[in-house]
Amino acid sequence: MKKLLAVLLAGSSLMAFADADLYIGGGAGAAWNNVNTGGFTFRLNGGYNFNDYLAVELGTTNVAQSGSAALNQNMQFWDLSVKGTLPLADSFGLFGQVGGAYGIPGVVAAPSNGANGTTNPGNASEEAFNSTTNQDRWDMLAGAGVQFNLTKKTAFTLGDYYYFGSTNVQGNTNVLLAGIKYNF
Repeated sequence: MKKLLAVLLAGSSLMAFADADLYIGGGAGAAWNNVNTGGFTFRLNGGYNFNDYLAVELGTTNVAQSGSAALNQNMQFWDLSVKGTLPLADSFGLFGQVGGAYGIPGVVAAPSNGANGTTNPGNASEEAFNSTTNQDRWDMLAGAGVQFNLTKKTAFTLGDYYYFGSTNVQGNTNVLLAGIKYNF
């Protein structure tokens, strides 16, 4: 009987937590950094709304660089942030968020000279640039955007996320996204 009571209490606690403003979201758009312009990006995130104004969010953003720059490198960011929302109407609100992010670079598509192994971006060897372990880094995240509530549970979002603060070959990264958010 005690086990049944414990299971019922745990289940009702989980149901209350699941019914208490958890959300997931995703979006796609464009990104650029100090080296490259015009890369495709997508973001997946989820969070918990403490109330109508404050949430904590965990997300991941993938930046696929494109272009002809010397250091053409994909990036994957994993972030944790505090998100504030200012509801201006039942169907519209503004949001802003700040937090930290861990950036993991992909393989650099740089021309290979194959001979001297220098790290000059104009003629660097692939071996020198494809060593990404020393390029992982911590960044800061700042974001802002608008949310259009389509239903009580679904919203369309437009956001600008900016990853900054560390030194690497890519520099700071700016991401513009359009997406969907679903509240449980």
